[in-house]
Amino acid sequence: MGFYAKINSENVVENILYVDPDSDENAEIFLEKILKLDGPWVPARQTANSLNHASIGYIFMEDLGIFMPPKPFSSWLLQQHPESLNYYWKAPSDCPDDGKKYIWNEDSLSWVEQK
Repeated sequence: MGFYAKINSENVVENILYVDPDSDENAEIFLEKILKLDGPWVPARQTANSLNHASIGYIFMEDLGIFMPPKPFSSWLLQQHPESLNYYWKAPSDCPDDGKKYIWNEDSLSWVEQK
């Protein structure tokens, strides 16, 4: 059975528990009915090839079957890696690649050199 994540009404992961694969019960039934732990509970890793697995505070995106860290800025977009099933948050513009350090400025929607 493996690891299961408890998600709240906003799809945020609140807890992660391991359910013994030798259990005779369905994991969700085991967690909710036998251990009396409120759910819902979902598998903490939706697909074997995905790196987007559950961590406390992550958001479960049910439509994609993935877990993501909270969005770092409201302007950032969810992107899928072109060669895998993995997702990540991406700024609306690429960070300059000139050897300097930059931070994202949400007010100007741009990368600002870090002093």
